[in-house]
Amino acid sequence: MVNRHRALLFDLFDTLCRIDESVYRQGKAEAARLLGLPLPSFLSAWIAAGDLAQTGVLPDVAARVRHTTSALGALSPGDGTVARVVRVEEETLFAATSLYPDALPALAAVRSLPGLKVGLVSNASCTAEPLFRHLGLAPFFDHALFSFQAGVMKPAAPIYLRSCSALGVEPGECLFIGDGNGGELDGAKEVGMEAVRIERPVSLSPYRKRESVQFDASIPTLSRLTGLIRR
Repeated sequence: MVNRHRALLFDLFDTLCRIDESVYRQGKAEAARLLGLPLPSFLSAWIAAGDLAQTGVLPDVAARVRHTTSALGALSPGDGTVARVVRVEEETLFAATSLYPDALPALAAVRSLPGLKVGLVSNASCTAEPLFRHLGLAPFFDHALFSFQAGVMKPAAPIYLRSCSALGVEPGECLFIGDGNGGELDGAKEVGMEAVRIERPVSLSPYRKRESVQFDASIPTLSRLTGLIRR
């Protein structure tokens, strides 16, 4: 017997929202200027620190700024400079990020289905949590789990299982929806979930990791999602 779906789990970036690369790069250029660092070197070191930030080893933006400058062998910036860079990073993320047009209608549609839990599982650093609220997404979710809180990133099993536990469901009762970055759909499948790929244009390609190769369906828009939910 095939299980009905009792929960949907969504990825965040490149699934529900996108980041404008030109705005993002402008912010990084300003951060590099404040730190007195060349942009290419700063950007490479910032990206290299991504896993540490997304698993909470670097718990906040200030820690990532200091780690990045240290990795480049630069002098440690003063507290005032760090605070300015932190403000630029946070303001840039808010300014550069927008919801896909199909995101809120799809979330409203699945929220209207009785008995269906909705969760978020995102590989993200600490800046994603206030962004999630800023985008108006929080009311649509029963639970949101970011990798910086979990201490582990997709596609590792514990982050999916922790979300299932919070929602009170089994992996086999879940449908996971994501763009497939970082093997997230493979990880969902490996713990027993069904996985749906949402087809999105690639953004911030330097941040992308391996693409998922296992999924049960691929849809061009989230408006197709409700037709895949087994009630």
